Amino acid sequence: MANFVDEGSGLPIDDPEQLSETDLSLLLANHLFGKLATTNRYLINKSRADKCKNGCPCDQRNCELNGTFGDTSLGNTQVWHGSIDILINNDIILESVDEDKTGNSGGKSAETKAALEILSKNGQIIAETIVFSFLQRQTHPEWSSFLTPCVAVGGLNMLVMFYDCEHDVLLESSMIPLFETTETSEETPRRINMAAILVSWLIVNYKYFCSGLTKDMKVTYKAEFFSQMRDKVDIYEKKLSFGNVGTSDCSRLKSRKRERVVRNEYLYEKHSKLSKMMFERNHWSWSDIYE
Repeated sequence: MANFVDEGSGLPIDDPEQLSETDLSLLLANHLFGKLATTNRYLINKSRADKCKNGCPCDQRNCELNGTFGDTSLGNTQVWHGSIDILINNDIILESVDEDKTGNSGGKSAETKAALEILSKNGQIIAETIVFSFLQRQTHPEWSSFLTPCVAVGGLNMLVMFYDCEHDVLLESSMIPLFETTETSEETPRRINMAAILVSWLIVNYKYFCSGLTKDMKVTYKAEFFSQMRDKVDIYEKKLSFGNVGTSDCSRLKSRKRERVVRNEYLYEKHSKLSKMMFERNHWSWSDIYE
């Protein structure tokens, strides 16, 4: 992280407001998360391949993406399943959130209030975070903690969702602006907000720094997922897959992806629970889960 800050902590983009959320997530994967992680490997949803023929969406000429395109589907067709945008180092989901994924008629906005409406308590992000935590536990049962992060990006802001499938705890961070508000030029690229750099560094290295949940958090932030999905818990615990999930009917899966979020009563209930948990109670601190 020190090297990244010493280099100026800027992204090679003059006007990030002109980027789509999809391009913004690629830019962050290539020039932020990839540089802060121990390795710069990441997997991009193969449906983006045609849109990324020119490489990285930054302003640098001939800048290539360090990631590869592939199958990012996960879950189980009997429960939630879908394709994520980007998977960083096989550990962290990076998801762009826009009007198509939220049904928000306001579209893209750099205003914090609009970003909060798009990102906070987002059903798609909650679902992906929960499923991925179960998948990580199924794949790596030897891990000491299964508190798994998912980074959501939209409206030039980021938000981090955590879920621990062992203790059924769901956490949501506050909104984090991605960029500083100072003016830029060709000589001084748009600088990333220092808070966003610190959080991104903690997230991509969470396996090394995350100390897990405190005793109080295990009680206070219960998601009640197991009681809501008791008849499907066995599938989540033992029968999830990454790759080749629902591929026999990809077109229908794509069109129904938003429908699953809208009609899932469990996720609707989580919206209200999260709202009460995150904004009416004392907010959790990053120091609670990082040593």
